[in-house]
Amino acid sequence: MRRNFSFDRRLFILPGAILAAGTLFAAPNTAVSSAQYLNQINEQTYQIQAQADGLERYVRSGAHDVVNSAAYTVDMAEDEQKLLTLLDQVAARPGATNDTRMQVEKLKTVTVELMAFTGSALHDLESRALALHEQDVFANISNIEERCNAIRSAAETLLAVR
Repeated sequence: MRRNFSFDRRLFILPGAILAAGTLFAAPNTAVSSAQYLNQINEQTYQIQAQADGLERYVRSGAHDVVNSAAYTVDMAEDEQKLLTLLDQVAARPGATNDTRMQVEKLKTVTVELMAFTGSALHDLESRALALHEQDVFANISNIEERCNAIRSAAETLLAVR
């Protein structure tokens, strides 16, 4: 049974459009550190997406070891936690504007969605009847990849606006 998440597409387009509307930081002396955080956000989303791709390849290979499958999702969950921490650090930077904080909150919402899809994939992978849930796993992976692209795009927009 494939889940229909098409209504969520607006959620990953919205942050990029909103981020382009405002300025990132009021104080110019925080620009270098802010750029580093935004580059780290970009790297974290790349890592999450790479792990999701690896999980998809693993499941498609027919290998159905729950421990190995769960390792991918655990790694993704750890990187999602790091992503939340980085977003908090961007919002906490001296000179961060209210607009920046609002934009970061929207990105955190997308990150929480990533976490939900990762948890759902883990639940489906733990099922004794994985073959019945394979398409759900692939749908979750697709949604994870879309959210990662959205966060990466929004972080690049924040960096460009800076």
